[in-house]
Amino acid sequence: MIESSSIKAPPSRIFVAPVIFHIQSLYKEVYLIGNRIPKRDKLGLHAVVEKICIKVLTLSIRASLESKIDKQETIRELRINVETLKHLIRAEFELKIIQDKQYLSLEEKLQEISKEAVGWERYINKSSPQEEFL
Repeated sequence: MIESSSIKAPPSRIFVAPVIFHIQSLYKEVYLIGNRIPKRDKLGLHAVVEKICIKVLTLSIRASLESKIDKQETIRELRINVETLKHLIRAEFELKIIQDKQYLSLEEKLQEISKEAVGWERYINKSSPQEEFL
């Protein structure tokens, strides 16, 4: 007789915020692109792109779990990192590290992530306005 283990299967319906889902999708694509580029580029600029992509994912998860007051700074940092990622991916394209099709796909995903982050920031600022004068 086989005993059932104490480890349970993950819930079938885990809520993932759309921005987190899109960042995960972006990271998967960035990771897969890394398998097809020369080692010099993979360990150079592309490694920085991957690192920032993971940081963006971490920031989005952190913001989703923080209180409204704490989210503001995290979302602002998220937006800065997304913009940095856009510029680095554009540099990869201009240096011919990634192909046109890959660049367009990544940029499309980054545009969507950027729009979601801006909307998230506006929602947080609207629902919990800060005092301008302390």
